[in-house]
Amino acid sequence: MLLLQLLLLLFLPAAIQRLRVRLKAKDWLSPVVLCYICGILLGNAGFLTLDPELTQGFLTATVVLAIPLLLVGTNLPAWMRQAPSVTLSFGLAVLGVVAASLVTHALFTGQAEQGRQPHRIGA
Repeated sequence: MLLLQLLLLLFLPAAIQRLRVRLKAKDWLSPVVLCYICGILLGNAGFLTLDPELTQGFLTATVVLAIPLLLVGTNLPAWMRQAPSVTLSFGLAVLGVVAASLVTHALFTGQAEQGRQPHRIGA
């Protein structure tokens, strides 16, 4: 089962990308959304038990690789020209997250104990 999980983690995104190109859906259907949908369906189907250590290790490695890859394509002079609007957008996003957190805290204050139980993937 560990080998199947590793193969899915490595090759499912490439298969999804090829399927998108073959179906000519590359302009309107994101591979990220499709990978999330596949992960949700596979994780909730019940027939696949995932190894949490492998999943966490793979997640850590891909994030470490993704951050430099995102920064390579950054156009710094364009960012500097757009700095005022980007700063305003970031400030509004932070304000939205803080507001949503405060509202959520107010709504679910007495129910904190329910959220502390560990969740096992595939269990």
